[in-house]
Amino acid sequence: MARRRGPWLRRRRILGYEASVEVDKLAGLLFLASLGLGLGCRGEGEVLDLSEPLSEPATGRCALDILDAASGLSIDRTLMSDWESGSCYELMLTNDAESRQEWWVLVELTPDEAVVDTRWNHTSTAIGDSVSEWRGIASSNNTTLEAGASTVVGACFTC
Repeated sequence: MARRRGPWLRRRRILGYEASVEVDKLAGLLFLASLGLGLGCRGEGEVLDLSEPLSEPATGRCALDILDAASGLSIDRTLMSDWESGSCYELMLTNDAESRQEWWVLVELTPDEAVVDTRWNHTSTAIGDSVSEWRGIASSNNTTLEAGASTVVGACFTC
């Protein structure tokens, strides 16, 4: 008799519920991976669903404020995650001008003792105590934006 390959029936405890489920190895792994990616943890064990980012006007434990930007640039700021000692933000930058242009954004990070842990798709130059200028980088191919084009940049901070 040939051994059957493929899905099998198992009794599992999933998210606190006991259930009989037909589990395929790959489907089971994908399910567990999606649980890990879809949930974020915020200090003291509070679980937040991060499949939809928190949106304006949310400000995390570290505040990121937009002070100025290149002419014709629209900016959507999103608080992506927030925890006991830090925050992560993303900026969606869109060139609303009629021609291609270089972009820049002046940001202020508070409190003053906040430190950048990670940043993506931009370079940052300190202008003052807590003020920095963000610009595109060649490796992300976003130093200039075509008319109507967008790019996403971001950073995580400890404060």
